Amino acid sequence: MIYRSFNFKEVSIIIKGEKDGLYRYVSLLGFRKEAEDAFKRIAYTYEEAMDTNKYPTIKFSKFSEFNIEDGTTLEEDELLTFNRPILLTEERKSNDELLESDYFTIYILGYKAEILGFIEFGDPRDKKFPQRSTIKWIELIGSILGFIIQRERIRKEKRR
Repeated sequence: MIYRSFNFKEVSIIIKGEKDGLYRYVSLLGFRKEAEDAFKRIAYTYEEAMDTNKYPTIKFSKFSEFNIEDGTTLEEDELLTFNRPILLTEERKSNDELLESDYFTIYILGYKAEILGFIEFGDPRDKKFPQRSTIKWIELIGSILGFIIQRERIRKEKRR
């Protein structure tokens, strides 16, 4: 829905594993095969995922942030996740222009504000910052996903 309705060419969903607590990419749209494979090899701890020194961010709200990545802090396996890594060194021509390396993150939260995962999206077709209403709609989708994930985990526990 985010991919088709909100004009982004790249969308991914990261979910925290129930057994090991690591965050992994579980769904990807708009990536070349090599980038998708590279994403699926990556797993982050909570501390790694939230490291603002390594992944600089600008908070929009308690549910979302804008990630500015210049490629200098990325490890080899992370560089492979970009569709066009050669564009990582490209300079911004205007304040409202987004680059290959820029992306947005929406938190998928559980009942007690536990971070169950993330929605990441970037590369808008018009190369411009999305409207605030677009971010709010995707935050709503993240909230619904959090509710669904939490509910399914509770149902799974009850069946055991």
